[in-house]
Amino acid sequence: DSISGAEEFIEAGKIVGMATTIGLECRCDYGLCLPGRCR
Repeated sequence: DSISGAEEFIEAGKIVGMATTIGLECRCDYGLCLPGRCR
């Protein structure tokens, strides 16, 4: 996944009269055990 198509996505929204949003997703894994901090 990337943000590389954001400009085209916004332009397409303008053409059809639809609001658009862009952004990114950040995924985290909290399964990691750190010394003294394991659940």
